[in-house]
Amino acid sequence: MDSNKIYHHGWDLTYAEYVSKFVYVARKRCWQPRKQGNTIGRLIWVSPSSGELFYMRMMFSSTKGSQSYKDIRTVENVVYHTFREACFGKGFLGSDQEFVGALREANTWGTPHFVRKLFVKLLFMNTMDRPEYVWKQTWQWMANDIAFNHRRQANRKSLRDFPSMTYPIGYAANPHRNKLIYNEMAYDKEILAAEFNKCYHSLIDEQTSIFYKIMRVVASQLGGVYFLYGYGGTGKTFI
Repeated sequence: MDSNKIYHHGWDLTYAEYVSKFVYVARKRCWQPRKQGNTIGRLIWVSPSSGELFYMRMMFSSTKGSQSYKDIRTVENVVYHTFREACFGKGFLGSDQEFVGALREANTWGTPHFVRKLFVKLLFMNTMDRPEYVWKQTWQWMANDIAFNHRRQANRKSLRDFPSMTYPIGYAANPHRNKLIYNEMAYDKEILAAEFNKCYHSLIDEQTSIFYKIMRVVASQLGGVYFLYGYGGTGKTFI
């Protein structure tokens, strides 16, 4: 962008094409017109989940001669507030109607709970260009069971309101709000300790060596990747 303010050579070049006419001078930390040779440029990969950075990279593929971020967000003399909106202005992003249709079809035979899970999976896959648009079109289908579940509550009472009743300690008080994390942490330390002691004394020398090698890395938090292999019956599952 700074070089485009000085040289007009780059006004008809995209970000990736810039290296074909310019060279980066590390000593001066600037781009200068290339005197000889040629280089093919490329754009590094950016995950769709990185937000605005992903959409800015998308704009780099067609924007030429930008002298500021505002120029990158400008499409046909219209300045958009975000790179994502600029991508819509360029026509790079779709309307997401296919996802609305998929949720509509799921609603015809699935429960609201299933529709919610499907919407969450679509979010995790980063396949929707406008998730908020899809949400506005489909949220009623995901909320159909809220009133029903509310009516099932015992007159807005809790087991805590009845001193003689025991109150379940567990997932309801789970600070992680994540079932996977809760399931991983919901273990009995005493039972596991007894099981470990029993198994540990059954290890042969080679298995003991493997155990200590990995546990030293775990204890020191150094990290690492290990591949345990062997013929059938050698104790891979046991170790």
